[in-house]
Amino acid sequence: MSGIRRFFSPQFRERPSGIYRPISIPLELLPALMVLATWVPLGIFSSARYYLALAAVLLSCLAIRVVQLRKLGPDGEPIVAIEAETLIFRSLNIGHKKRFPLADIQQIRIYGQVGCRSFSFTLTGNFITILPTSFRREREQAIINFLQKALPGKVLIEPVPKTFFDRVRGDYS
Repeated sequence: MSGIRRFFSPQFRERPSGIYRPISIPLELLPALMVLATWVPLGIFSSARYYLALAAVLLSCLAIRVVQLRKLGPDGEPIVAIEAETLIFRSLNIGHKKRFPLADIQQIRIYGQVGCRSFSFTLTGNFITILPTSFRREREQAIINFLQKALPGKVLIEPVPKTFFDRVRGDYS
């Protein structure tokens, strides 16, 4: 991964309780720095009200950071985690977190191309939830490893279909 991309996209953190996406500090500071860069030259030739507005914007950025730290903790937002006998799974495609009680999970099927997999959760009562994902290879492998450790024997990784016709038929063997 290039240096600039690594700088702006936060890496994931592996913890015993789950995989977390930390808060990106450079992306949080970017709006404040842009406002600072545009308003300071204007404020040099103007009154103190520009500096008060600049201070208000910078304080609001700081307040947002404090609220996020209090809400999510230092590890950031969970991608996959186990909290209070509940599996929390957040797909970047869906946007919100899905919660599955651990007692209700019968099987998790993982299928598709690397980097564009689908996670199929089979719950009690044959209720199936399919969550498409688009994670990078390292993050996806960390998620799969965590699920295999947290739910031994319930995670099934199906191979990628070799041909287009196999994919259409649903033949993953």
